[in-house]
Amino acid sequence: MRWIALIGLLSLAPGLATAQDVSDDGPGFLAELIQDSLSGAGRDVRIEGFEGALSAQATLDKMTIADDNGIWFTMQDVTLDWSRSALLSGRIEVETLSAKSIEMTRLPQTGQTDAPSAAAEPFSLPELPVSVEIGEITADEIALGAGVLGQPLAVSFAASLSLIDGAGSADIQALRIDGQDGRFDIDASYDNATETLAILLTLDEGANGIAATLLNIPDTPALALRVQGDAPLSDFTANLSLATQGVERLSGQFQLTTAGTREADDATPVDRDFSTTLRGDLTPLVADEFDAFFGTASTLTAQGTAFGDGRLDLTAFDLATRSLGISGALTLGTEGWPEAFDITGQIGDRRGTPVRLPLGGAETTVSAMDLSLRFDAAAGNAWNGSFDLQGLTRPDLAIAALTLDGGGTITAGDGVPVGRVDLDMSYDASGIVLSDPALAAAIGTELRGDIGATLIEGEPLRISRMRLIGDDMDLGVTATIAGLDAGLKTDLSLGGRVGNFARFSQLVGQSLNGSGSVLLSGTVTPLDDTFDLSLLAATSDLQIGIAQVDPLLSGNGRLTLNAQRDTIGTRITDLDIRTGGLIATGDLNITPTGLAAALDLTLPALERLGVGLSGAANFNGAVVQDSTGSYDVEGALSGPDLITNITARIGPADGNYATTARLTGRISNLAPYGGLVGRSLSGGATLALTGDGTLADGAFTAKVQSLATDLSLGLPALATAMRGTGSLRADVTRSADGRIGVQDLQLKFPNLTGTAGISTDGASSDAVFDLRLADIALFTPEFNGPVTAIGTATQSGTSPWRISVDATGPGGTDARATGTISSTGSTDLSISGSAPLGFANPYIAPRQISGRADFDLRANGPVGLNALSGPVRISDGRLTAPTLGQSLEGIAGTVQLAGGAAQISLNANSSAGGTLTLSGPVTLGGQRNADLTLNLDRIVLRDPQLYETTVGGNITFVGPIAGGARVAGGLTLGRAEVRVPSSEISSLGELPEVTHIAPPRDVVATLGRAGLTTQGTPPASEARSGPGYPLDLTISAPSQIFVRGRGLDAELGGQLTLSGNSNNVIATGRFELVRGRLDILQQRFDLTEGYAQLQGDFTPYIRLQATTTADTGTLVSVIVEGPATSPQVRFESSPQLPEDEVLSQLLFGRDLASISPLQAVQLAAAISTLAGRGDGGLIGQIREGLDLDNLDFTTDEAGNAAVRAGKYISDNVYTDITIGSDGTSEINLNLDITDDVSGRGSFGADGETSVGIFFERDY
Repeated sequence: MRWIALIGLLSLAPGLATAQDVSDDGPGFLAELIQDSLSGAGRDVRIEGFEGALSAQATLDKMTIADDNGIWFTMQDVTLDWSRSALLSGRIEVETLSAKSIEMTRLPQTGQTDAPSAAAEPFSLPELPVSVEIGEITADEIALGAGVLGQPLAVSFAASLSLIDGAGSADIQALRIDGQDGRFDIDASYDNATETLAILLTLDEGANGIAATLLNIPDTPALALRVQGDAPLSDFTANLSLATQGVERLSGQFQLTTAGTREADDATPVDRDFSTTLRGDLTPLVADEFDAFFGTASTLTAQGTAFGDGRLDLTAFDLATRSLGISGALTLGTEGWPEAFDITGQIGDRRGTPVRLPLGGAETTVSAMDLSLRFDAAAGNAWNGSFDLQGLTRPDLAIAALTLDGGGTITAGDGVPVGRVDLDMSYDASGIVLSDPALAAAIGTELRGDIGATLIEGEPLRISRMRLIGDDMDLGVTATIAGLDAGLKTDLSLGGRVGNFARFSQLVGQSLNGSGSVLLSGTVTPLDDTFDLSLLAATSDLQIGIAQVDPLLSGNGRLTLNAQRDTIGTRITDLDIRTGGLIATGDLNITPTGLAAALDLTLPALERLGVGLSGAANFNGAVVQDSTGSYDVEGALSGPDLITNITARIGPADGNYATTARLTGRISNLAPYGGLVGRSLSGGATLALTGDGTLADGAFTAKVQSLATDLSLGLPALATAMRGTGSLRADVTRSADGRIGVQDLQLKFPNLTGTAGISTDGASSDAVFDLRLADIALFTPEFNGPVTAIGTATQSGTSPWRISVDATGPGGTDARATGTISSTGSTDLSISGSAPLGFANPYIAPRQISGRADFDLRANGPVGLNALSGPVRISDGRLTAPTLGQSLEGIAGTVQLAGGAAQISLNANSSAGGTLTLSGPVTLGGQRNADLTLNLDRIVLRDPQLYETTVGGNITFVGPIAGGARVAGGLTLGRAEVRVPSSEISSLGELPEVTHIAPPRDVVATLGRAGLTTQGTPPASEARSGPGYPLDLTISAPSQIFVRGRGLDAELGGQLTLSGNSNNVIATGRFELVRGRLDILQQRFDLTEGYAQLQGDFTPYIRLQATTTADTGTLVSVIVEGPATSPQVRFESSPQLPEDEVLSQLLFGRDLASISPLQAVQLAAAISTLAGRGDGGLIGQIREGLDLDNLDFTTDEAGNAAVRAGKYISDNVYTDITIGSDGTSEINLNLDITDDVSGRGSFGADGETSVGIFFERDY
């Protein structure tokens, strides 16, 4: 019809030319007129080279048609050969309309179309004011792009058209000329007067043709379609056949007959009966997998009547395949409203196997499906329907059962009443299985709900309810949806409740918990892209899987906001979020000219974060964009002892977002923030940062300045170095090419200063630093003087960092490290130097060490002790342990590092006498397993107030040093002198306690090394804790353990075993009495039994007993028992008497009431000696002067005096000599052959000799 319009415009050309009073054809004016007439919304027509408008032959070089996406139609070299004289008789006669080429690259964009009329309109050709006859229309080539029919196409085209006095005909032929077989012919005519319709349509295509491709027929076979009919509409029949590869696949017939008769001049629309039948084998036309659904016989039958007044009665229709059956009837009124329908449908297989549905995409099968819809206005306005599906299966979804059941009412609209449809249905889906575990967890296995809606003619659609109910989930929607003319404006209210957000965890990729509800209400207009919504949400104990945030969300939470979008812009107002640990409010306003946003966030209880913070914190900020596109940013953060402010100006995009910014902050106490970094912090600091740059390329320059006071970052050594007030400043830059530099970095503290510089572009980096510690005495008082470290580091490309560091310090300390460190942490370093051992004193106090360590190490491999190898040589070492009363000197040896282990080889001398060596390996990783051996050679152990001895033997330490290593071995004690001390009270009385008031640091350190507090007392003992070390130690001393003092003179021998572990030592065995006596007032009592063993804090516990018969006949026992430092003496008798009475009878042979005053004084002296308020006396001093092990003076019953002197001449040979005042003498010799067997012999001056072998064992 566009060509008819074009020809009509050409027919007006003479008049238009006259009206314009032009002397030629005026092609410019006519071309513009034709363009404007043919163009419209979304269609732009352009004509080039238009000529001959007033002649019998008009031509144009080119005509294009474009839409919003560009040109889609081009026609070139067009010729119109027509009869101008025929216009005088009201005819348009065109002999030839030809074009050399027509190209259509794609389909045009389509605009909105008007909705079809509800009433039926009878077919007829248009009655034009002129008759149109076009003898020939030709095009040498019509080219269609792939976007039109799915593949490129080129055809030649020829046609003739005629429309005269209500009778029309068309003969169209198209032949493919692009090498493919294809022909399309249509010969059709219709006459309004006779209502005769003739049509012959044929389509023949070879394989891979357009139709087979568009219909997606498998293997795109050759296809032939034929439609033919020629008869009046009152009794019209058309036959259809479709064949592929020469075999008919589908055939059918369409019949149209007139119901009743009418007069020739009666223009009233007639009633027409229609019927159609189609049948055939569709399996060759569909994919093989759908053959079972269609089977070899598919049919479609339908019959009914189209009434002249617009009613339609589809009395019966039936669609049947092997697995599908749909049948029913439908009656529509004059306004298109249904008056009745009865539709049923089923899908299933008689054998009960699942049926695959003929759907594209993934395979979809069902076990069974039933559909039923019924309505009859004659019986009422109610309708009902049901849908039942069983066994739906897809790769991503399975539903065991889905039912939809309900109904409603239908009120036909014919003006009065207004048409109306009501819907009230419920649905239930069970056995839902989703392949996506996240969706499966979110949706569950069952869903149910109901839907209620009303559609009233001329009014919006109203959804009164739409509910979705699942496991612990209930969502609902109500809405009113207006029509297209109102932009589908929707008033909605969406609300719901979720009992546990955990079901959505996998879906959002976060661990969720808690419950909540939501209510969204307002208006949305989709076609206008506007909305006005309000949101209200509530949560209970919400968790989102972020440990730092979840504590803030616990308890009851609430979110409210309003959101609007209109022609002015988009706004979020009244944003308010409140939970147990968080309060946030804010607004956002976006307009075409800028935006404004504000946020205020408060954490009222920082304790919820669990990082040691308490109190409240607040952040408030604002962003404003002005009409130039620039942004102004302000923000402030406050918290415990913290205030921070930031301001920034960000320029527009065309200025690369040029930015200037300033950040200031002050924190008066870092201690509350220690939990954030996992270490103890203290001190205060201020920060000022100013800078400018461009966000587009990331370039910036900034100055950083900071002041700190008594800063401590959890490292005691660093805290000591940074004591006092110090500063940090630096210039930081980043260039557009990504190079970052830190220049003029300066660190200044009273004890620590330094400078540094860094430059990197990601591919190469350089760094230098120079640090100086003012005085090492801050850490080791034994040394003083500065420590310096100077170094460089460079890196290029993927090569490792190359470093060089030199450090010097007092006491001859020096170190140098050179080599490489890769970005993965692998090292290749040479580390050498020397340092005083005294640097370790702060870590081993109260013990102290001196000497020197020289090291020459290599680090090769990942950073760690495993990478180290080389020797550490110890020389001139001395270790003092004041709390143990021991010191070692001459410590020397080597610690050889290799393969993650240290091979130790050290030796030392005890300052009291003896030597020791320590050797063996220790691994440096994990639990630091050791296999050490400690060899002791006559090490002197001495407690001036209690004992002196020597010890020798070997102790092994095997296992993890961190805990669990086994300590085993055997030690042998040499001659041991255990002195039972006298009372701590001297003749001058007790010394007063000394309390130190505000002692200096060095005094406190000295007291600590001595194991004393400032009150002069030992520190309170603490229960042993930490890892235990299993014990298996044997301490052997067969004899020569002498216990003397307070009148005692005893020798013991034996063996102890220490087992258990270092936290719970179990001592078994003891030292038994060999011989001994107790002297009281020149009276001697031989010890009859006794032992010494270890208890508690390893102070020897002794029990010695002498039993004799007093002159009075009383059996008396003197028992000395208790810790060797303060044993107690008690007297027992038989019969039992008071202790002073027992002592009187023992010493003087009479009762207490009968002794003389002198004897009473002697008795008091004896008690004083036994209580420890005497010393060893003259005899003890003579024995020590003569280096004897035993010295004793005795008298016999006749009053003859004698002296006995004894000495160990070897470890197992003891001899003593007794010389009497009467000239007699005796020599005794004891030989310990084994622990149980001994030999004894004696030789007297009177010639009497005796020899014996003795077997003794204690039970």
